Amino acid sequence: MAVSDLTTERYRDFLVSAAADPEAWAAALHDISDKTRSAGAILFHRSAMAGTPVSRGVAEAMDVYWKENWIARDIRLRAIPTQMSLGLGTDEDCVSVDEMRTAPLYNDFLARFRMKWFAGVGFNVAGQMWCLSIQRSPGQGQFDASERKVLTRMSRMMADVGELNHLIAEAKTIGLTSALDRFGDYWITYDFLGRQVGRSEAGRTLSNQSVTLSELVHREPLASHFANTLAAVRGGGLKMVGCAESTVAIPGAVVTIKAIRLSDIHAGFGRAQYLVALRENRIAAVASESVLRLRYGLTQAEAALARAIAQGMPLREAAEMRPIAYETARAQLKSIFGKLGVHRQSELIALLRSG
Repeated sequence: MAVSDLTTERYRDFLVSAAADPEAWAAALHDISDKTRSAGAILFHRSAMAGTPVSRGVAEAMDVYWKENWIARDIRLRAIPTQMSLGLGTDEDCVSVDEMRTAPLYNDFLARFRMKWFAGVGFNVAGQMWCLSIQRSPGQGQFDASERKVLTRMSRMMADVGELNHLIAEAKTIGLTSALDRFGDYWITYDFLGRQVGRSEAGRTLSNQSVTLSELVHREPLASHFANTLAAVRGGGLKMVGCAESTVAIPGAVVTIKAIRLSDIHAGFGRAQYLVALRENRIAAVASESVLRLRYGLTQAEAALARAIAQGMPLREAAEMRPIAYETARAQLKSIFGKLGVHRQSELIALLRSG
């Protein structure tokens, strides 16, 4: 294996095949690491909060990089202008020898994972700056002049591969959002920075209400659940998942919020990186409070609480909406159980929804 292989047409075709498959990128990055005699490689976007492809040799290090927010102390980011203007930036372009001896990035982070040197291949995809960051250990040494020359030529190849992946990503995103449109869901897509890049029309009007899903996004309690669900897939350098879901009960309806990290389906170069969709969960009609009072001998307060729970509202939220203390709501629920002959909330919901 030689570093010169990285700029051949055959290798370009290999990377093009990876562009259509998110899972193939990790293997491609591992192959690049082998050919450059390096510890590992990362497809890096400065605005990403996590989730971009990495080879297995540096996966643990990058997990710590995001969790401990080393990006805020990464002095090698100074190389970005050089990477974008010349196609390649290395330690020598952005850090002095004295800084390497004392900088926390080199001594507290890179040394922990036996890494020291890097070469960053810069390229542009759809107006976004990307970097193929290749990491080496102290023993593997710096990138020599011949290696830097090959990696500089690789910049154009990575841009071509990225543009192809961008087109594939846009097509996949359109396919996904078109399916959501057919269901009448309301969806919003976001870029790496959390900026909105697309959204559906208003979404269907909720049953029994004259409000659309798009209007609910800005109203509590749904607004907070929406923000928290999106944050779970964006990560924020702390915890990140590929998919997150929450259910919110509001008077007369239950809404499911689902967020996904789109790089799991299109490998990262798409304009839209995250998607959040809202869908109403249709529930069986529940008798009115007056009917519940007559049928089961409930007090007015108990009937209101029983109906809220049967419509899918958590006990704590039902207490907050009325408003009463949570312990008061628990006492009322215990009384409801006794009068209806049930022992848990699931039994109560099934009974009241059955008519």
